[in-house]
Amino acid sequence: MFLRHILPHYVERARIKVKGLEYRRVHKLITGITPLAIWELMREQSDLSLIKKEIPEEYWLDFDSIEQQLTQQLNELIERVNAEYLTYKHLSDKELGLILNSLQPITKAYLFSRRKKGENWHQIPKLRSNLFNQFRPINNQLGNYQPSEQLQELERQRD
Repeated sequence: MFLRHILPHYVERARIKVKGLEYRRVHKLITGITPLAIWELMREQSDLSLIKKEIPEEYWLDFDSIEQQLTQQLNELIERVNAEYLTYKHLSDKELGLILNSLQPITKAYLFSRRKKGENWHQIPKLRSNLFNQFRPINNQLGNYQPSEQLQELERQRD
C-alpha cells in the first residue's frame, strides 16, 4: 500500500514493462529467426511448419527466405553427389576407390554413402548433419539474405 501512494508522487513518466512467460516465449522465437538458428533446426530435422505457426506473421517472410536458401544449398549438394553417383555407378567399389582422389572433395566424401545407403542416404541423421556442416552460415550471414526492417528494429532494441 505504501508503494501505491508513493510512486505517483515521486516517479514522473516512469514506465514499467512487465514481461510474462508468453512474451518471453514469443520473443525467443522471433530472435531465433536467424540463418544459423534455422540452419540448426533444419539440421536436426525439426518441424519448421510448427515453429513458423508460433511466430507472428510479419516475420514469416524472413523465416521463409532463410529456409528456402538453406534448402536450396542442401538440394544442390545432394544433386551434386547424386550426379557423381550416376556417373560412376557402373564401377566396382575398387575401381571407384582408385579414382576417388580425382573427384571433387565434397562429392567424394559422400559417394560411397550414396552407393551403400541408397537414394535416401541424405536422410540418415549422421550423414545429414555432415551435409549441413558443408554450408553452415558463417557469422550468421546467408548469401544475399537481408533481415527485414522488423527484425533489424528488434536487433537495435536488443543492443
